[in-house]
Amino acid sequence: MLADPHVCHPWSPLEFLQGAVEVLQARQPDLILLLGDYEAHLPFSQNPAEAEVANVLAKLSAPLGVYNVFGNHDWRRVRNDPDRYTKQTVWHNVFESADLRTLENSSIDVVHGQTPITLAGLGSQMAFCRRFRRPVAGRDDLGQTLRQTDPDRFTILMAHEPDVFATLPKHVDLTVSGHTHGGQVLPFGRPMYVPSKFGTRFAYGAHKLDDRWLVVSRGLGYSGLPWRWGAPPEITMVELT
Repeated sequence: MLADPHVCHPWSPLEFLQGAVEVLQARQPDLILLLGDYEAHLPFSQNPAEAEVANVLAKLSAPLGVYNVFGNHDWRRVRNDPDRYTKQTVWHNVFESADLRTLENSSIDVVHGQTPITLAGLGSQMAFCRRFRRPVAGRDDLGQTLRQTDPDRFTILMAHEPDVFATLPKHVDLTVSGHTHGGQVLPFGRPMYVPSKFGTRFAYGAHKLDDRWLVVSRGLGYSGLPWRWGAPPEITMVELT
């Protein structure tokens, strides 16, 4: 899992993402999941061209494929557009040009050995949300995302924001998310702020609810301020047995 690059100079430059891609590729995973928030909105920073980011990520490869969902930051430039619910963003276009597969409210089947697995991708639940303002307007459609899934087949859901985990049906076995940065700043071991309606409950790591699992990655970059304390950046490796 590679989440939340928030690529910008000088705080989380393209070279940092290139290094993360090299580390991830060296681990030779069966499946690579990109969990969104490629765009950065940080003070005194400069964003590279979107195509440059996509071209770096296009170097990734895995036997079962490389798949993507977009995060809330990737929708900011169309947030005030009256046609935003039917539009694609510049990120959709450059990922498509780089042959990076996006799952947005859709699912596919992959096969590992003799084991079929459903991989689903949910649109951002906070795509059109203004900070500190409710209700949240999202790009997510869980019904459409899971419509073609087989309840008897192991199912992985990619969801940029982890909040959906609490209300998922029982046949979604594993949910993988980013968005929270693990709290990003943890004075006294507790996050100052987590952008979730559940507060710090799903801020980081592995969580089990009934027979369902959630894994939340700290991701790579920064949001709000270019500062991490107690929540270092990471690439998250998940082993299924």
